[in-house]
Amino acid sequence: MLRVLLLLLVLLTVALTTWQDRYRSTRWREPLYVAIYPIAADDSAVTATYLAGLDAARFQPSTCSSCARLSDIA
Repeated sequence: MLRVLLLLLVLLTVALTTWQDRYRSTRWREPLYVAIYPIAADDSAVTATYLAGLDAARFQPSTCSSCARLSDIA
C-alpha cells in the first residue's frame, strides 16, 4: 500500500510539473528563452557551408510590428 501511494505521489508531481511548464510557456506573459544549436544532420558540404555561415545576428528576436503587438513589446 505504501509503495502504491508513493508511486501515485510521484505521478502527481510529474503531472503537475508538466502542466505548469505547458501553462507558463503558452501564456505569453514573459519571454520564453530558447537555445539554438546548429547541428549538421548529414556530412554534406552544402550543410557544412550553411552552418559555417550562421552567426548570432541571424537569430536575434524579431522586431516586426505585428510580432511586437502579439507579445506586447510595442
